[in-house]
Amino acid sequence: MKPKIIIFEDPSEISKYAVEQIESELNKKPNLAIGLPTGKTVIPVYNELVRVYKDKKLNFSKTKIFDLDEYIGLSPEQKDSFEYFLNKNLFKRGKIPEKNLHFLKGSAINITRECEEYEEKIKKAGGIDLMFLGIGVNGHIAFNEPGSPFDSRTREVILTYQTKASNFGKIFSLFKSPKRALTIGIGTILESKKIILIATGNHKAKAVKEMLESPASTKCPASALQNHDDVTILLDKKAAALLKKKS
Repeated sequence: MKPKIIIFEDPSEISKYAVEQIESELNKKPNLAIGLPTGKTVIPVYNELVRVYKDKKLNFSKTKIFDLDEYIGLSPEQKDSFEYFLNKNLFKRGKIPEKNLHFLKGSAINITRECEEYEEKIKKAGGIDLMFLGIGVNGHIAFNEPGSPFDSRTREVILTYQTKASNFGKIFSLFKSPKRALTIGIGTILESKKIILIATGNHKAKAVKEMLESPASTKCPASALQNHDDVTILLDKKAAALLKKKS
């Protein structure tokens, strides 16, 4: 089944749609397991989720939440860590119980064990029910850079210069940005029951086109989603600008 593509005239409507999906899945399954990304693209989604949580009193008491990746060497207290990002933008604002939150620990002493245990946590949760993703300018999902096998699992990866420059700025990325990270694998992602990917802005248009209109290839990790049965792609007009088919 081809990914479902929805293009929004108003980018703010993307957040509303995404949160409606979370609310719908929560109503069907209170102990939902959700995978959540970081980055500027999803901040509006988390703002909307907090608003709906407060207005409708969404119940996250049984929900299990997994982050997708983390820089190696950063502690949760450091502002560039993804755990810090998620706590600041969502978890502390939404008062989600800490026992329900699962993070990859970039400061772990034994990286291999950390990755293996994270896979076990996901397995114990029954797998990810609802996976949210962004997409990098080079087509990466989570931190699965180009060349990542489609059957890859949670592991340590070396970040490309393009990813570091995008996340930290070109000058900073040369000297001080983390060079390695932990990420759930593409194989891990594809085992999710439902996947929603969000992309906004002109700078994502090329990656979106390659993801959807080129044959699935490890050159564009996000193209692996073509092999999943339940994928929805949420785009603004800028991110969809290069697509030949708009639906």
